[in-house]
Amino acid sequence: MEDQEQDSFVDLIRGYIKPGTVESLIRTYVPVGVGLVLAWVATNWNIVVPENASSAVVTLVVGAFVAGYYTLGRLVERRWPKLGRLLLALNLTKARPLYSTPEAADAVEADARQVRAAHRAAG
Repeated sequence: MEDQEQDSFVDLIRGYIKPGTVESLIRTYVPVGVGLVLAWVATNWNIVVPENASSAVVTLVVGAFVAGYYTLGRLVERRWPKLGRLLLALNLTKARPLYSTPEAADAVEADARQVRAAHRAAG
């Protein structure tokens, strides 16, 4: 009985979250987190940003660190996929972005609507 409940829950989630969403969020938030840590270190240890710098300068440095780290991860991923996956997702997911055509996205959305409708009818 417990397995059926879990399968139903997974189907419900699949009906509301498009495939690849969780993976894309991981691959977005990991570089942001690492960039924030690097910027914090640079700011607090006065490596790049002087102690009396304005908040605008600090914000610029944070943005540069995040963008630079993400770009580095994507470039490394082309040559060494495992290392790139480690940099971009901390190996929390092995998925890489999948960019689809509008037709494929429409098909996924139609499937999701069917799953939601079936869940509502069963519930």
